[in-house]
Order: sequence, then C-alpha cells, then structure tokens
Amino acid sequence: MKLKQLPVYHEKIAKLKQRSHDKVMAELFHSDPSYAAELLNEVRRDGDSAELAIVL
Repeated sequence: MKLKQLPVYHEKIAKLKQRSHDKVMAELFHSDPSYAAELLNEVRRDGDSAELAIVL
C-alpha cells in the first residue's frame, strides 16, 4: 500500500518529521515520568558519561 492512498497517515508522518527529537523526547518524559526515571536510573547504572549528559 502506498502512502498516497493514506492521506491522513501521510499528514501525521509529515507532522512528526517537523518536530525535533528533543521535543518529542521531552513530551514523552513529561507524559510518562516513571519511564523517564527508569531510563535515567539505567543510564546512571550502565551508561557512560556522554550518554548520561544526553539524558540529563
């Protein structure tokens, strides 16, 4: 199936591409604080300093 056949889906994809990764991740963390805390704890435990700097 081609995207041309799914205009609503195509519009949603176009809108997602317009948003920055940072903004999307910030929205995810705000909408699910427990996930954000789990991710931070995992990076503190298993990640390196560069990865920790990204998450913070």
